[in-house]
Amino acid sequence: MTVDVWDFVVFCAGLLVTGVGALIASLRWFLSAVETRQMASMKRLHDRLDRMSEDRQKDAMQWRNVERELLELKADLPKSYVRREDYIRGQSLLEAKMDTLAVKIENLLLKGVKNG
Repeated sequence: MTVDVWDFVVFCAGLLVTGVGALIASLRWFLSAVETRQMASMKRLHDRLDRMSEDRQKDAMQWRNVERELLELKADLPKSYVRREDYIRGQSLLEAKMDTLAVKIENLLLKGVKNG
């Protein structure tokens, strides 16, 4: 069995073409897999950025609510809060009036006992 040179050259060329074709197909598959992986990664990144943006908006809304409630508290506080000094002054006035009233009642009782 003898192999002709041209048969050998054609066989080697066929092997070379098949090898190059397989290499090109493998490269295309690899690049397609990398691109798919990158696209999935980019999609996850976009989703994460969207969630972060939504969270930031929710946080901003919550801070606005806290600020509004604080302003309402500052507005209502003078209506319902009595300073300690003011309370003590008012209580002292009431006690002084009650003492005066007690003295008057005592004087009336003493006058009643003397007359009667």
